[in-house]
Amino acid sequence: MRLITTREAPGGRMLSIVVTSRPATVWLLLHPDGLSPDPHGGQATILHSLQYSSGALAENFAIQQAFEWLGVAETHADIIAKAEWLTLEQLSAIRAEARDWLEQGRIFAVSYEGQQHVARYQLHDDYKPWPVIADVIRAFASDADPWSIAAWFSYPNGWIAAEGGQPLPPSRAVDCPYAVRFALAKRGVSYVA
Repeated sequence: MRLITTREAPGGRMLSIVVTSRPATVWLLLHPDGLSPDPHGGQATILHSLQYSSGALAENFAIQQAFEWLGVAETHADIIAKAEWLTLEQLSAIRAEARDWLEQGRIFAVSYEGQQHVARYQLHDDYKPWPVIADVIRAFASDADPWSIAAWFSYPNGWIAAEGGQPLPPSRAVDCPYAVRFALAKRGVSYVA
């Protein structure tokens, strides 16, 4: 077994890429409490694995794929860290209609660490969806997964500004649907700000 790289993830956790020779496999692992690089033991969670035929070229390709997975995992962890999240189970305990909202496209949920998570910014104080969330989901529906929608809401958008002109992420403007809809309309016809 050979450790290729490690990266720190939010919450004191670690991500690592490990290569084993029998079978020839590259692994992307999540370690909850420090580093334990054994994909078959310890507390590591296997996020991805890829078996490949032996040889340096195949191994390099597999490792390159693992680095792509690592980048996606880091982005997902960053998105999760930027907001308060409820599992769909938690939200369903508060609002019985939460699963219906998800099916109707009134809220979205991302799959993270084996559970569906709903960003709290999608909901009023009474845990009902902001209407503008459905508009965003509809606009993204043809070309994006829930993580793309979550990323759009999570990062500053030049079409939505705070006092002083600082760009805000759309998640901080859901109470101003005009601003969110304006930024959404600019999404397909301008550069991302």
